[in-house]
Amino acid sequence: MLGLLAAVVIGWLLARGAVRLDLRRFFTWTSGFLVIVAAGVLAYAIMDLQEAGALPGPFTAVAPIDAATGAVALGWAAFPFGWAFDVSNVVVPSGAWATILQATVGFMPRMSWLQVAAWALYLLVVGFFFVRGLRTRPAVAPRTPTSADEALSASTLTQQGAA
Repeated sequence: MLGLLAAVVIGWLLARGAVRLDLRRFFTWTSGFLVIVAAGVLAYAIMDLQEAGALPGPFTAVAPIDAATGAVALGWAAFPFGWAFDVSNVVVPSGAWATILQATVGFMPRMSWLQVAAWALYLLVVGFFFVRGLRTRPAVAPRTPTSADEALSASTLTQQGAA
């Protein structure tokens, strides 16, 4: 309800002209944010596929086991099918911060190497093309009419008047 109310108020302010919004800058920033969100969706999908056993990971038999604890290995020793990191002691997995981070940028308190690699590779490839697209966009200068344009316009009006 708060989001809907905020959208109505912002729409009303924009319609009244009380808020000036540079649409190019607005859509550039929101598009960049959506690239990051899409990377998070990919990482979440990778985790689901690992849990289902469709991809190798910490939930399958190929996961490296830590000899000291008997659990799935963590860090560089767990590469490529174990856990890349586990910050569950800092960011509680069922807490609000974990939910917000997972919903926005795809960060989870415990991520597998395959998730981290997919997230980073997606950001590198798509981010490269996104930034390249921003830099190669030519600036559009207003076109000034030439005397040939004015003559064409005058002749067109004369032909229309004769018809």
